[in-house]
Amino acid sequence: MLKLSPLQAVTREFAFLVDETTPAEKIVQIAKLSNKDLIKDVLIFDIYKGKNIPNGKKSIAIKVTIQPHTETLTDEDLEKISSDLINLIDLKLSGSLRSQ
Repeated sequence: MLKLSPLQAVTREFAFLVDETTPAEKIVQIAKLSNKDLIKDVLIFDIYKGKNIPNGKKSIAIKVTIQPHTETLTDEDLEKISSDLINLIDLKLSGSLRSQ
């Protein structure tokens, strides 16, 4: 049976620069691993190579759905979840957060 949370989900979007040979699905897998308890879904919404992207790189943008279970998340909680996700993608894929 589907169990719905009384707490509203939060979404965050990230765009990462990774090697052009990196499969987009790898970012999804790693993002989900960064917080298995709260990250409910990760969707790819853009893959881009071209202007403002270094040669040999591509930008992969994801939308992350964070679903609290027991209490509303604070800004600090969301910042920690985001930071952990960014750091894990950096560690596993040498991916950096895209600034443009």
